[in-house]
Amino acid sequence: MKKLLLFLICSAALTACTSDDSSSVSTEGSRLKKVVLDFGDQIETVRLQYSGNKQVKQITGSGSTSYFFSGNLITKLGSGNNFQHFEYDSQDRLLAAYYSGGGNEYRTDYVYNADGTVDCEEKTNGEVNEMRRLYFENEEVVRKDITRKNSDTQQWESSSFFFTHDDKNVPDQGVGRWIFNYLKSLGSDTYPVHHNVVTIRQEFNGEEATYGYEYTYNSLGYPITMMQMDNNWQPTGWTTNYFYQ
Repeated sequence: MKKLLLFLICSAALTACTSDDSSSVSTEGSRLKKVVLDFGDQIETVRLQYSGNKQVKQITGSGSTSYFFSGNLITKLGSGNNFQHFEYDSQDRLLAAYYSGGGNEYRTDYVYNADGTVDCEEKTNGEVNEMRRLYFENEEVVRKDITRKNSDTQQWESSSFFFTHDDKNVPDQGVGRWIFNYLKSLGSDTYPVHHNVVTIRQEFNGEEATYGYEYTYNSLGYPITMMQMDNNWQPTGWTTNYFYQ
């Protein structure tokens, strides 16, 4: 359910805002206020707004994404009439995420197993098109097995991803940050929950590749820059810059 996932993370890759908040942010601090993605030939910026200790909006040059809470849990996010919704069980564990768009219904259901793994089942209009099993250590995803239907061949394909993390801090986005990053980590892509992802090893069809990120940090142990590295551990030209308050 890639449209669902893309909707969830759309605020991470949009055009720059026209306003300048350089006087209120710096590379020091812990509360994330601005992220600048440098692709080499293009720069994209997203700014974060808070209400008290909750992140309630991410603003870009082309629009904004708003976040709505029940207590400390995000219940929906989006803008206009386009929202993604989240449901939880009595233990505040995510049970379902769903979104409608383009005449289709997208939904992911989550099952929590006794061994600590989490199973995710993505559906489009009720038909399963991707399944994931996630393995955790210290509340961080360390392995993800993905089985998805190839849209061209209609055959099921499987791959596994293995992750390592640093011992530093993920940028603080206030109340909801943990659950929001956890929601994203359950998707097809990889996001940190408590510590930053350093390496990703992918196994697919008997082959494997390792890629990841290199960081610089501020004095409090939060990332200032994150440089994406390819399978030969060379920079891809994509750098993320973090600014705090």
